[in-house]
Amino acid sequence: MSNIRRYQVAVPTTAVEKLHEKLAVSTFPDEVDGAGWERGVRVADVKRITKYWHQEFSWASFEERLNKLPHFEATISVEGFDPFQLHFLHQKSASPDAIPLLFVHGSNKPSFNVVAPSLPNFGFSSRITKTGFGLRQYSEALHKLMLSLGYEQYASQSGDIGISITNSIGALYPHSLRALHLNMVVGVPPSLTKSPIAFVRFLVTHFLNLYTPPESAGLKAAQQYRTSGNAYFDIQKTRPNTIGLLLADSPVGLLAWIYEKLVAWSDKYQWTDQEVCEWEIGKQYLDALCLQLRW
Repeated sequence: MSNIRRYQVAVPTTAVEKLHEKLAVSTFPDEVDGAGWERGVRVADVKRITKYWHQEFSWASFEERLNKLPHFEATISVEGFDPFQLHFLHQKSASPDAIPLLFVHGSNKPSFNVVAPSLPNFGFSSRITKTGFGLRQYSEALHKLMLSLGYEQYASQSGDIGISITNSIGALYPHSLRALHLNMVVGVPPSLTKSPIAFVRFLVTHFLNLYTPPESAGLKAAQQYRTSGNAYFDIQKTRPNTIGLLLADSPVGLLAWIYEKLVAWSDKYQWTDQEVCEWEIGKQYLDALCLQLRW
């Protein structure tokens, strides 16, 4: 554990000042009268949050709150890549029998020693500029982190991209990953060769429209998402440099890009301007600035 050390969030004052300079000169497009969320994020909302971000949101206060959490970082070596810094939170349980839990992007029974890393290329962890850093490398990095903390065996909870990473950990290190909980599961139709009976049942159900009302509603929502809610994923997957340049230079652009999904994916939760700045915008934008200066 010699390479494990405490980490303190310390965004340079110059980065905060640069952010506020950009917020102060932000320009906004005109908005179509009566436009709702069907056209994307509402300009009026972005204007309001930008004003709050610039005039009222205190990064210093938020940074102080962040530093009350148990931050650490470790130097991790992955085959084929230079060593890099991996940031993580490590909250140990008071129970001596607590289960190590890798929490990929406290409880009473059972108890857990929670390890919540910032994946490489996210948050306060290093940026990997060499191409080829994929699922196997993410898996190796997180597995080595758990070993460096003394956890030879552990469980994991994950969602979004984390489900692919932790599934990969299970395949690569089955002796260590003893249990896995996923909060996002991607389903595909059954295969004719692997599950012929299930495949025939699926065809009959689909073409005769024998779905239950909840199933029909779910299929409709999925189709709507594919046609009108998935464009962000396509551009980030196919043209990351193009969208990355835009978002890295414009705090308001990043605000609009992320705020739309905060609203769309949170079941009509009423976000306050303070929560938006804390939860996503201030953290991600200033993290990026900090890391550019740091590395």
